[in-house]
Amino acid sequence: MFFFSIIIPTFNDLNNLKRCLRGVYKQTFHDYEIIIINDGSSDETKFFLNSLNKKNITIINLEKNKGPAFSRNLGINSCKGFWVAFLDSDDFWLKDKLQITFNNIQLNDNFEVFCHNQYRKEKSTRKIKKLYTGPYKDKFYNNLILEGNCLITSATIIKKDFLIKNNIFFRTEKRYYSVEDYDLWLNLAMINARFFFIKNFLGFYCIHNNNITNNILKHKKNYLFLLYNHVFKKQNFEKNKFRLWKIIYCKYLIELIVINIFYINNLIKGLSLFFRSIKKYRLLFIISLFNYLKLKINTSLRKFK
Repeated sequence: MFFFSIIIPTFNDLNNLKRCLRGVYKQTFHDYEIIIINDGSSDETKFFLNSLNKKNITIINLEKNKGPAFSRNLGINSCKGFWVAFLDSDDFWLKDKLQITFNNIQLNDNFEVFCHNQYRKEKSTRKIKKLYTGPYKDKFYNNLILEGNCLITSATIIKKDFLIKNNIFFRTEKRYYSVEDYDLWLNLAMINARFFFIKNFLGFYCIHNNNITNNILKHKKNYLFLLYNHVFKKQNFEKNKFRLWKIIYCKYLIELIVINIFYINNLIKGLSLFFRSIKKYRLLFIISLFNYLKLKINTSLRKFK
């Protein structure tokens, strides 16, 4: 048995995978195994993985691409560690990530989920930005639905026995693509898993997509589908499901407005959506906008604490 099982799915991402593994090899804590799932790559990934001569590495080569959710589930079922550490191949960790996480687990052994802060790095501009995870709040499931995802996959470690005992895995359907992690956190919070947020910045979340516009819009559609499923089929903290859905949908509209104005540079579409949303949802939209801005301000203030 190992203390940590590091699960790394990868698909046609050899250069980033090499950098990712260098970060793992430099860890100051050594009680871990690495499980790499080659998700049907057509580049030189398979040849590289088969040439590795390192202890405690398991290689799983898939013939067809199944997606990161399927690969992570395969890793969970194959691993031998007490704690599952997720790491995407295009991200990488700082050398003391596992040691600091281990120390926090030892001091807080009644928690099932640990997550730390990350640095966000853009490949094209090389800009680095701090990403804050958490914070934990009472009624955490409710807050995850109302305020959105506050965890990062490559910063999250979960007790394996808790996942297996409760049969919690990543959803593999296409409608959950890019939001399967958020769904997992929601399902964990729904059964009262205890989340602990580590204040240290222990890794890099790397942005390098060449088609960011389409990916953002697709992500938001899947994000909305996911929340619809939780609002109408899973949650029970709000009996008036349609009112809860309107609150979430207003937040979704605000995020679309921000994407159109600041990411896609489509000011006309963004403003049009803004005025149509006010006309249709009136006070509810204004309240949602206030709460959205309040959340953004609180997140910014965390930088100065």
